[in-house]
Order: sequence, then C-alpha cells, then structure tokens
Amino acid sequence: WSEPIKLEFNGIDPSIFFDEDGRAYVVHNDAPDPGTALYEGHRVIKVWEYDVANDRVIPGTGRVIVNGGVDLSKNPIWIEAPHIYKKNGKYYLMCAEGGTGGWHSEVIFSSDHPMGPYQPAPGNPILTQRYFARDRANKVDWAGHADLVEGPGGKYYGVFLGIRPNEKDRVNIGRETFILPVDWSGEFPVFENGLIPMEPRLKMPSGVVNRTAKQGFFPNGNFTYTEDFTSEKLDYRWIGLRGPREAFIEITRRGLLVKPFEASIRELKPTSTLFYRQQHNSFSFEASMSYRPGSEQDLAGIVCLQNETSNYVFGITRSGPEYILLLEKNYSTDRRRQEVISEIIASAKIDIEKPVILRVEANGDAYEFSYSAGGADFTNLGGTVSGDILSTNVAGGFTGTLLGLYATSSSGTTLAQSPRDIVVEDFKPSTINQPGREYPTVNSQGRVRVRIEAPDAHQVQLDIGAVKYDLVKDDKGFWTGESAPQDEGFHYYQVNIDGASVPDPGSLFFYGAGRWGSGVEVPATDQDFYALREVPHGNVSEHHYYSKTTGSMRRCFVYTP
Repeated sequence: WSEPIKLEFNGIDPSIFFDEDGRAYVVHNDAPDPGTALYEGHRVIKVWEYDVANDRVIPGTGRVIVNGGVDLSKNPIWIEAPHIYKKNGKYYLMCAEGGTGGWHSEVIFSSDHPMGPYQPAPGNPILTQRYFARDRANKVDWAGHADLVEGPGGKYYGVFLGIRPNEKDRVNIGRETFILPVDWSGEFPVFENGLIPMEPRLKMPSGVVNRTAKQGFFPNGNFTYTEDFTSEKLDYRWIGLRGPREAFIEITRRGLLVKPFEASIRELKPTSTLFYRQQHNSFSFEASMSYRPGSEQDLAGIVCLQNETSNYVFGITRSGPEYILLLEKNYSTDRRRQEVISEIIASAKIDIEKPVILRVEANGDAYEFSYSAGGADFTNLGGTVSGDILSTNVAGGFTGTLLGLYATSSSGTTLAQSPRDIVVEDFKPSTINQPGREYPTVNSQGRVRVRIEAPDAHQVQLDIGAVKYDLVKDDKGFWTGESAPQDEGFHYYQVNIDGASVPDPGSLFFYGAGRWGSGVEVPATDQDFYALREVPHGNVSEHHYYSKTTGSMRRCFVYTP
C-alpha cells in the first residue's frame, strides 16, 4: 500500500470509476452547499474528474449529479454509497437511499456521460425491504448500500448490507454482507427477489461449487468455531480495538497470554481485548482461563461490547484477600455526553486454583452469564439480562456486538455498588400534563414513566434523552415503562409505536426541534425555595427617571417589604 492520498472534498463513500478512454471519475456523498439544505438528512451525490497521473481530483470539476434522491419533493434522506457502471455505452449511477434503517433502499440512475445529467429509473427502488410486515419470519431488513459485479457467463450479482434482528427487533449482530443475483436483461438492473421478503439463505447458483467452511472459506449457518491458540499465526477473525492485537498478546505453549493495558473497557483508548464478532442471535461463547489478580484494579475475563459506553464485563478481580467473579453492566443514558453508569449486577467468590471457564449464552435478547471452576457444573451469575445495551437501537453504531477476551490493570470497578439500581415507587404526575391526566409521572430519582394505550402495537418505546426505553404491555393493551434518571428541568420526549414517533397524549404539547412533541418536567431539588406560598409578600415596582450622568431616561426596580 502507498501512503494515504488526500482527496480534496468533503463527505463520505468515495468510489472511483475508470472509463474505457483512460479517464477516471470520483463520486461521493456530500452535504448540500451551505444554506441550501431543505430538511434534516438532505444529502447530495457529487462527481469529479480524476487525474490518474497525479492521483488527485481536478479542481473546479466537481458538480452535483443527484440532489436529495430520486424525488426531491418527497424529502428523501441520505443518498449515499454511489457507484458508476458502464453498460452498452450508457452510464449507470447506483446509490443507497433512505438511511441505514427501516427505509433503506437501493436506487439507480442513468446518463449518456459519467458527469451527468442522470435520470432516475422509473422502477426505483431496485432493492428494499421497507414495505413488509415487521414480524415476518427469518427477517432480513435494512437492505441497501450495494455494489455490482459481473460474474462468469455475464451473470450479474449484487452485494449489499442488511440486518437480521432478534425477536425484539433489535440489531445486536450489526450490519452484515448479503448477496443476490441481479437481472440486467433490461435497461436497468434489478436485484432478483430483492423486492419481496428475503430469506437469510439461498440456493447456490447452478454450476457454482459450494466451498463454505472449506479451504479457508468462512462457515455459514449454524457452526462451532474452536480456537486453542496453538497456531503460529492468529486467525484474522480475532480483532483488536483501536490498536494492533500484537501489542498485548503472546502465543505460548499454554495458550494465549494477554498482557493487560491500564485502560479499562469504559475508556476511549486502545484496550487489551481480543474480539470475535457475534454472528448469531442465538449463540454460546466460552473461554477457559488461568488468572490471579494482584490487586483490586486487576480484572480479566470476557466482555460483550457494542462500544465503551455499552457493554457487559464478566471477569475475575480481587477484593481484599478474596477473589471475586463479577458481572458488570456499563451503559449510558445519554450517548452525547459519553457518561458511563457502571452497575454490578451480581458477584460471587471463586476458587482460582484451577482453570475457570466463563460462558455467555444468548437466545435473542436474553443473555446469560455462567462459570465453571475446577471442572464443576456451570453456575449462572446474575440471572437473565437484556441485550438491549448491545444493540444498534439503544447504543448506536452499526458494526454489531463484539465478544472478547479482556484484561486490564485499571478496571475502575467498585464492588461496593448497589446490586441493583432499584426504582423508587414514589411517582407523581408531571406538572405539565394535560388536565386530568395521570401520566407521564416522575419519581424522586428523576425517572419518567409513561403509560400508552396501544392494544394492536408490537413494540412501544419511550424516547427521551436520545435513548429509547422499551415499554411492557399488560393484558388490557396498555404499555408502561420508565426511563433512567433524567436531569432536573424540562425534557422533550416522544413515544415510538412500531417505528412511528408520535407525541404522548397525556402531556401538553411543546414546539421544539422543528416539530410538536411532548414535554415533561423533572422537579428540581430546590423547587420549594422558589415556590409561591400563601405568606406576606413585598412589592417590586418599576420606575423611570432622567439620569443626569448619562443624559438619558433610565429605569430601576424598587423592592419594598
């Protein structure tokens, strides 16, 4: 590889197209020109002529070839991931549209010149899963961000990104790469079966030899992968975080030796953690370890991680003379602040004189952590916990959960924490509810509780402080749940019903962030000091007077008891 070459433009997703005449072009996503954005998510596709000899875009050649998307009047969002192809003398521009989520799709345009102008195909989109039932079996969703390749015999195929959510419709395994055959017998390419509900697996095309899990190719479907760390070269499925894995590992005759960094998993730093990606919604991951922590800051074990503010740590540490196995949940109530709340879900004394096996199992959203010491049967620690904090839906990010071997000499874990963050049941109606409405309510911890009637809904969430909290449905069709503690003062919030964001009919409506929404007031601890009371009050009067010093009229306020 050469040194990086800086291309002088902004945006994301650059793609180079080499034409048959030796000329080259670069297309990419970008923001509209300053002051021209029409709505949130408004993006454009730009193209530049590319100087192949000097590896640079040619100044002054950049132009917008797609503004917003297929139909700007419909406010399409996040046109991105562009690629140019040439077939039968015409140029085709394929892009993702709709944003990485439920409205994701792939669209196509054509032109007589690589610099445009481009016209959208009449049959767009050519790939999407946006129109189908949310509770369909073997669900594949969020399909888009595609690229095409011509295979043997002139047959086209398309690779694209998609997700396989769990039973809670949460995305814990992140975006994955899918492939479909493409029919380009007409003017425009169309993904075969890309506009009907897709299945996670397809039959191999005729004439293609299936080498899945053979000759070094990756396995697929249900499989078991065992790593004993005896090979001289570590498999590339194992990855480091923010730094090379070779910086903290050493392969020995006894297995893998992890040399711990001081950084903890909650810090935005390189960590001594060796990760394997979660590839199934239902899985089991376990590791055998020999470890003796030297201090209360030493910790080693396994971790399930979405990011530094959303993870579970299952590891051995020390508390005085005793060795302790703990299950720690690290999460954030506000991703923008990057503040991490650490909660010890459970802990137990453990015998470390013999090897310990740590295991995490998941069945959809339900994760369980267990251990075996000295060959004994596995013992669960902490019961069943939700994998919500490991999902894109709650924690953000698109790359999915990482399962890893983790060691640190600066854990920052405090075993004196409360075993559970107990919800105090002293909720009172918010002071800015609709007249006569009980919900939303707020308790002394600052938690906000809502109650929504939606008997036909499949999922209802409280969306407050940039975090969505799942509500629980009762037998009468009411959904109830509460948030984590919120800061004192006013908060905008919405209710999310099967993906639709709507106001809560229980609160007064307030205009903010470009829309009408609900609001809730979390009382301040010193609110009584400022409250109006039935006691004698003085008077504040306003007076206007002429000031000889300034030569102008001034005003003052006078308080009299």
